Amino acid sequence: MRPHRAALLTLLACLLAAAPATASERSEARKYAAAMQPQIELTPEEGEALVAGYEANAAHVAATCLPAVKAAASKRDRVFVLTFVYGAHISITSYGHLKRWMGEADARLAAIRTRSRTLRRGRAARASITAFYGKLEAAAPVDFCAAVTGWQANGWKDVPPGTETLIGLLEEGGLGSVRIRRGKQVLRRHGATRAQLRAFDGTPRWPELREPAPDPVIEAITGDDAPATVSPW
Repeated sequence: MRPHRAALLTLLACLLAAAPATASERSEARKYAAAMQPQIELTPEEGEALVAGYEANAAHVAATCLPAVKAAASKRDRVFVLTFVYGAHISITSYGHLKRWMGEADARLAAIRTRSRTLRRGRAARASITAFYGKLEAAAPVDFCAAVTGWQANGWKDVPPGTETLIGLLEEGGLGSVRIRRGKQVLRRHGATRAQLRAFDGTPRWPELREPAPDPVIEAITGDDAPATVSPW
């Protein structure tokens, strides 16, 4: 067989081998995108309960241990820990919604037969984010004031009592990010919308909720002159 003819046949064989994989990847990527639910769905009652719960919680903390919060926030090296712990505390309910929202899409993705290694890895990394939200929900302190006053009683050593597991989760925050990014690249290449891409990497759109009242605890932590509000969703 002439060399140029052998090379042509080899090239043709490669193209034929690659074509089904490309078509399969395109089909799988489109199924992945369709499996995404970009926005968390809440009933009006659930949305109002989320905001009202946040307001009631902030008022309780302010009435119970605001002096301890201010004392903790008086040192810059404690502000980061304090902010993270309070943010986790006020977000417990949101973590539950996120875990369920992510888990529903994870189940739909798991039902899609996937030949693409990149998509399989992205799917697995996404499932690790779901698990991470579950860990945050479990590790977030239910009694924030007990954590802060216990920290104060301990002379501000280490981290607030009972938050060791929560603080340890900071190291897991970036797990799977490369595989998620590569999976998103495949989805984008095959037409996924921006909202679907955000949903794939665990960045949801929340439904429109009313603005909560200013949070005096956030004001105490940040030291701003004006009342501040932080959104846990």
